[in-house]
Amino acid sequence: MHRHLVRHLTYPLHEWLKGKDTLSRLSQLERTQYAARADLEAIQMTKLRRLLDHAHRTVPYYRQLFDDRRIRPDDITSVADYAAIPCLTKSLVREHAERMRSTADTGRHLPYTTGGSTGEPMKFVVDRRRVSAEWAANWRARRWWGVNIGDRMMSVWASPIEASAQTRLKTLRDRLLNTQLISALNLDAEAVPGYLQRIRRFKTDYLFGYASCLTLLAKTILDRGLSPPGRLKAIFTTGDTLFEHHRRLIETAFQTRVGIEYGARDGGFIAHECPHGGLHIFEEGMVVEVLDRDGRPAKPDHPGEIVLTILDTRAMPFLRYRIGDIGYLSSRPCPCGVTLRVLGGLVGRVCDNLIRADGSTIHGPALANILLTNPLIERYQIIQTDYARVTLKIVSAHPLSAHERHAIQRGFDLAFGQPTTLHIERVGEIPASASGKTRYIINQIAI
Repeated sequence: MHRHLVRHLTYPLHEWLKGKDTLSRLSQLERTQYAARADLEAIQMTKLRRLLDHAHRTVPYYRQLFDDRRIRPDDITSVADYAAIPCLTKSLVREHAERMRSTADTGRHLPYTTGGSTGEPMKFVVDRRRVSAEWAANWRARRWWGVNIGDRMMSVWASPIEASAQTRLKTLRDRLLNTQLISALNLDAEAVPGYLQRIRRFKTDYLFGYASCLTLLAKTILDRGLSPPGRLKAIFTTGDTLFEHHRRLIETAFQTRVGIEYGARDGGFIAHECPHGGLHIFEEGMVVEVLDRDGRPAKPDHPGEIVLTILDTRAMPFLRYRIGDIGYLSSRPCPCGVTLRVLGGLVGRVCDNLIRADGSTIHGPALANILLTNPLIERYQIIQTDYARVTLKIVSAHPLSAHERHAIQRGFDLAFGQPTTLHIERVGEIPASASGKTRYIINQIAI
């Protein structure tokens, strides 16, 4: 459909029929993104106190937790006070799921399930308030890149949840909203030329999908000397870590800029990168804490575990939720002028990093630098089974020489700070997980 028709008719109609106020929220967010820090923090605290009051009054799990610990929502006037509330974990959500749902009428609930790539899937519900807020934040961020509602999007997606929902109604909805899907579950090299033709025929404005899948598309384009599929405004990656060498690969193959969208089913829309490189947090709808190994706030520019509170939700509040990711808050503002705080980096998931014997962490990008300096290595997967025992699977055009294996061994020994038992296995391919994402590191100790 014509972009303006979608922007001004079918998309607003779709949101109205869904009972969502996305567009009015978007208008508000585009004003607050330049607000003073004190004003943004005031918005956060107002929303947080309302959420805490709601959780205490209507959510059995939090009512008991607050009462047992003598926590009164009215006493929480700062993020420091908020730290008195214990962190929520995935296992606690699984155990207390029914008691975590609000007893108040919060409107229609939408069932969600995490992919469960590191264990048992987690089931929870969200309400329209949260969905509207997250889509408004998403559109605000995409507009930073010149992408707007109604522009044609091709998504490279592979979640079985979405794949099973490809009914006629959803196909019609996608057509009315100018979106199409490429299945990331079938990304072998022979299928790529057909996908590129689809992207070109659709007159696609931007791509969205898993970083690992878009990297694979880009590599096939460059390896085969294929032309980029038209002029794209941008490419947005999500779902798994975008390494800098992969960003350069995608930008070279598609001849456009790449931005990161950081979010998760359970964590919601958390942050989005701007063209200046700042990964801006959705602060009007999210409290993001970064905690060190002792559970205290990590210093700026120092990595720690990311803990989230989604402010625009009522059906099933998650307070101080440990999403399982490692990152850090930047001490420097972004030059783009947006005053939202910046995540200085995402180091990966807790279980996507290696652990030394002393409990310290070896982050994924450091290992990538060891491996990808070797031009023979196309893809890799690291599996840690013990503190000094690792299996390295590699896809390479030719077997590694003894010198190359020694260099990798030395790099791992230095990273671990001790000799490691490293088993290097050359394989034909590294299969994606059931959700379509490629896991570069599998830490069986953390799991």
